[in-house]
Amino acid sequence: MASHGYLADAELLALSHQVAASRDRLHTLDFFKRRRPASPPDELEVLRRWNSHTPMLYTELGGGFFLRWRGRGIVIDPGCTFIDIFRRDHPTVGLGAHCMDDIDLIIVSHDHVDHSGDLSSLLTLLRAFNRWREEEAARLRTAFQPRKVDLVLSLGVYYKCQTLLEHPDYRSLLRTCKVLPPRHISDAVDRINLEADYGFKLECLKTRHREIMGESTGFGIKLTLKNGWDSFVLCDSGDTAYEEEVAGQFEASDLLILHVGTLEKLPDQSAGRGEHLCFGGVVKTLRQLKRPPKLVMLSEWGQEFCYPGLRKRFTELIRRYAPGSTVVLPSDLGMRVSIPNCHIRCTGGAYAPAGQVQVRDNGTWLSYLNS
Repeated sequence: MASHGYLADAELLALSHQVAASRDRLHTLDFFKRRRPASPPDELEVLRRWNSHTPMLYTELGGGFFLRWRGRGIVIDPGCTFIDIFRRDHPTVGLGAHCMDDIDLIIVSHDHVDHSGDLSSLLTLLRAFNRWREEEAARLRTAFQPRKVDLVLSLGVYYKCQTLLEHPDYRSLLRTCKVLPPRHISDAVDRINLEADYGFKLECLKTRHREIMGESTGFGIKLTLKNGWDSFVLCDSGDTAYEEEVAGQFEASDLLILHVGTLEKLPDQSAGRGEHLCFGGVVKTLRQLKRPPKLVMLSEWGQEFCYPGLRKRFTELIRRYAPGSTVVLPSDLGMRVSIPNCHIRCTGGAYAPAGQVQVRDNGTWLSYLNS
């Protein structure tokens, strides 16, 4: 047989065609094929369970948040396992699978793995998604328009993903890539106007939580949403230790997401472990606010809360020391909050006012029940 005689080997050629067909089928999956709902509800979906790196060690779930607003889809902090959560059905909590077409904007607050771990993978899938759509358009002889997304990143996230973000194949799929400036620049400069395309204003908030480079160049998120009624303000504290100045930024919020981290080893009153709010920081923040939000969601749970009742007991103790009218709920994968009324999707599918919702804490997951 000649050196290239294998090119005429019928068995090898048949195998080659079989593998090629199998490769083509890999991208005809629902995550690429599906299209976003025609009129999705305005709501915040919690696609997140545990913080930090432990989900990678224990085959557990990390994740992020997904905001549906005026028909657009905003991913917030896609940490490790976010894609796995995002693309799957979660029937036990009534959450359907999402698709690549759902994503318009990705916001990443800082460069730690539990907030940015799946960003590179999302961009890689965006490129693969566009290649698949281009091939489909050629096969069907239809026009091809590339799917592009907007990015808002911290300085640390930009440096972490710089090679990918500056590569022509990926840069061409980014409509905008905004890197938020260092904290010494005025708040006016930190305000990014996305009102025309997304119907909200984004303001980055000061945090006390170091990125990998060693500086507090990450940010919290303040979204002022408008849709024909009075403004609705969603604040996500981001990972941060408590400071009076930091907590003051959450004033006048309607939905406030506070990042717990862990429960500090009391009675030690030192700063929260890992630069998170912990118990003391959450209580101080809620006591500082002049007007309580419609709903306070506790997020960023360490996996040490994985035993039955721990998150519920923590939340009940927060309520004990917070102002009496404050509605506080622990968040978990599958929690859905409608906007602007802050009603919670409960087991069975009905939505109920947050103040009427009871929580069942099974340890690994939380259930929300209409009382």
